[in-house]
Amino acid sequence: MRVNTYLKIILSILLVSFISCGKSMTDPNNTTNTNNTIKIEYPIYLNYGSKGSTINSYEELESLWRNTVRNKTVYADNSCSDSAITGAFKDDANYYETKYESSNKARTVLVKCAAKELNGKNYIAGVYYDNYNQYNMPNDWRLIVIGDDGAEHAWYGGGRDRNNIPNENTAWTYYTFRFGYLKNY
Repeated sequence: MRVNTYLKIILSILLVSFISCGKSMTDPNNTTNTNNTIKIEYPIYLNYGSKGSTINSYEELESLWRNTVRNKTVYADNSCSDSAITGAFKDDANYYETKYESSNKARTVLVKCAAKELNGKNYIAGVYYDNYNQYNMPNDWRLIVIGDDGAEHAWYGGGRDRNNIPNENTAWTYYTFRFGYLKNY
């Protein structure tokens, strides 16, 4: 009788564990809606920062992204104070971090542009290769979107191979923290 009771308890615990562990371990408030980039068919309406536009070609898409981030300071928080500066996107639209190579070498390099859904809206995204993987993560690729409030939303994915450039089938995982904030976007 006692063994039967213990067996029922153990089975109940296993059942509860199975049900709760079957749920996604990612952010429960994830409003990114998709793990992949959007397959672009031109013309397409995309947002970039607090603006939006109908885009007719890849060249226009890339130009809008570059102009959104070019020569912009990145801040750790939305106060955008001088003490919160973490780095900057320079004229080449690459990101230079103050603590990486004293901002003399790009921390992340823009490889291409894409489109990504965030909070029910489609945005222009920059696909970056990270030259400094400080935590030895399994992915060196970053997908960056500048949201309506100037926040830098980011995803990681695509592995570590610099020559295997992510595409619309790449699975991206959303970072739950902001990479930074832009003052003028």
